[in-house]
Amino acid sequence: MSHIEIVQGMKESVEGARLNRMALEEVAQTLAGTTDETMIEQTLAQMWQLPNNRFSHQYAYEARRGEKTLGIITCYPTEVLERLGWPTLQTLVGIRKWPLLSHAIRNLQTVWNLIHLKEGRKDEFHIASLAALPESRGMGIGTLLIGHAEEEARKQRFRKTSLTVKKSNYGARRLYERLGYTVVDKIDREPFYLYRMAKLL
Repeated sequence: MSHIEIVQGMKESVEGARLNRMALEEVAQTLAGTTDETMIEQTLAQMWQLPNNRFSHQYAYEARRGEKTLGIITCYPTEVLERLGWPTLQTLVGIRKWPLLSHAIRNLQTVWNLIHLKEGRKDEFHIASLAALPESRGMGIGTLLIGHAEEEARKQRFRKTSLTVKKSNYGARRLYERLGYTVVDKIDREPFYLYRMAKLL
């Protein structure tokens, strides 16, 4: 296998934007305010390219082999995650305008629950998303990316990393447990049923 390197997310990375969409799964519909997959992809591609939002390339790292991106991870201190809430909403409204607002009004409880997930705690460096291309699964990309996020946490003097995982995603939960993460809490806010997992570094 060729050498895989972890690099800062790149604004022009089409694969990075696509993987960002994959990582978000159903949440992407709430964010984009539509079930139209083309519109979701376009919205999240713009979010990836723009700065100062929680889905921006500036908070992501890409696992690359040569010129190809195989996986991404988005991570930051929880305080940064929380600070990005309002700018992220402003960016989404700027991109989607009335269709997003209309969707939010029709799905007020889901939007409210998304805003109030409380994914991380103040003393944590939070891994917000992780995704690998289907053809690169089994190559250890997720493990490499999580290791990189943990190193970033150490550089910023954090002693704990955290992440959330869907309760139904047994494969991802097994990976995180193998890497030393344990379930510390759960989030039950329909339609978001998640485990909060953390690891002491």
